[in-house]
Amino acid sequence: MAERVKRTRVCIVMGGHWSVQAGGAQYQAKCLADMLKARQDVEIFYLAHKVPANREQDGYRIVHFGPGQRTGTLHVLASLPALYRALKRLRPAVVYQRSLMPYTGVCALYCKRHGARFVFHVASDWDVRRQAPSGSVFRRLSRRIAEYGLHRADILVTQTQDQARLLRSEYGLETTAVIPNFHPAPEPDVVTRPRDRRRVIWVANFKAVKNPEYFVELAERFADRTEVQFVMIGRGAEDPRYRPLFERIARLPNLDYLGELPIERVNREIAASDILVNTSTTEGFPNTFIQAWLRAVPVVSCWVDPDGCLSSGRAGVLAGSRERLPVVISELLADPERLNRLSESARAYGYANHQQDRALPLVDLVAGEACARISR
Repeated sequence: MAERVKRTRVCIVMGGHWSVQAGGAQYQAKCLADMLKARQDVEIFYLAHKVPANREQDGYRIVHFGPGQRTGTLHVLASLPALYRALKRLRPAVVYQRSLMPYTGVCALYCKRHGARFVFHVASDWDVRRQAPSGSVFRRLSRRIAEYGLHRADILVTQTQDQARLLRSEYGLETTAVIPNFHPAPEPDVVTRPRDRRRVIWVANFKAVKNPEYFVELAERFADRTEVQFVMIGRGAEDPRYRPLFERIARLPNLDYLGELPIERVNREIAASDILVNTSTTEGFPNTFIQAWLRAVPVVSCWVDPDGCLSSGRAGVLAGSRERLPVVISELLADPERLNRLSESARAYGYANHQQDRALPLVDLVAGEACARISR
C-alpha cells in the first residue's frame, strides 16, 4: 500500500479572486494556485474579500472573509478581524500575500503569533516606495498596518530588480528573490492581422494612474489616417468620472472601445494587433506586456519600463513622455521592417523571460517554506 503523502497547508490571501476581480495581481495569484495544486504535498486555500458564488475550485477552496464584498479603505479595515479569524481557523503553515495593503499586516501578525511563515510578494512599484503622510486618517492607518507586515515578512519577493533596489533604498530591506511575472504560452491558434490596416491596442481598467485619456488623445492625433485602427479594452464605462472621455471615444471613427473582456478574448485582440500602448504613470510589471510579447506584439510605453526591457530596445520602445508617444507610433508605422524586427525580438524576450516555468522558483519557495515549517 502506497504511503500517503502528508499535505501542508498554504493560504493565499488576496483582495479578490480572479473570477470576480480581474486584475494583474489576481491573475498572477491564479497562476500560482494552478501550479501549486499540481503538487501532492500542498493543500491550498484562497482567502479573499471578493469571491465568486462557486467557492469550490478545481484543486482548492475559496474562503470569504469580511463584511460583504465591497471595496474601499474603510471596508478593507473593517475586514481585518475576519481575516485574522479565518487564518487562525485554517492554521496554515505558510501564508502567501500579494500587494501591500492592510492584509499584509494581519498576515504578518498571524504568522508571528502562530509560528507560520509569511511570504510577501510585491505587486507594484508603489508597494516599495515610501508614501508621504497624506490623505485621510484611515488611509494613513492602512499604510502603517501594511508597512508593519512588510517589515515582518519572512520571505520578500519582487517582480523586478528595480523593485529590489527600491525596497533596499526606501525600507532598508533585502529581497529574498526576484521572480518576474509569468503567463502560460499561447495556444497555437493562428490570428491574422489585417494587411491594409495597422492596429494599435490599449488594455487596462480605467483608473487615474492608467491615464486612458492619453490613448484617446493619441487616436485623435491619427483621426485622419484611415490605415490605422485604435482599440481600447478595459472596465470603466460605468464610472461617471469618465463620461466625458467616453463621449470623445464615441466621436472617433478610428477608435473602438470593446469594454471589459475575458482574458481569452483579450489575448486574441492583442494577437490581432501590431502595437500595444501603455500610458500608465506607474505599474508593477504589467501582465499586458507579457501577453503582447508572447504574441509577437511590441510595447510602446510612455513611462513604465521594468528593468529597462523597453529602453534597451529588446521588447518595444520607451517613449518617455506623453508628447513623444504620437511621434514614436508614427515612426514605427512608417517603418515596417523595424516594426517586424521589434515583433520578433519581443516574442523572443517574452519566451525567454516570462513563460510559466519562470514561476517554478516561486512555487518551490512557497511549497518549500511549507515543508520547512512542517518539519520543525
